[in-house]
Amino acid sequence: MIVAGHRSNPRKRMWLSNQESRWSWRESARGLVVVPS
Repeated sequence: MIVAGHRSNPRKRMWLSNQESRWSWRESARGLVVVPS
């Protein structure tokens, strides 16, 4: 599963940041994409 959050959405980005231990940040054309690490 891939969860994408745009830079302009700090709330979603903040929620995803809590999963950093299990997910990795990746920059894409659409914005910030979080993928399973």
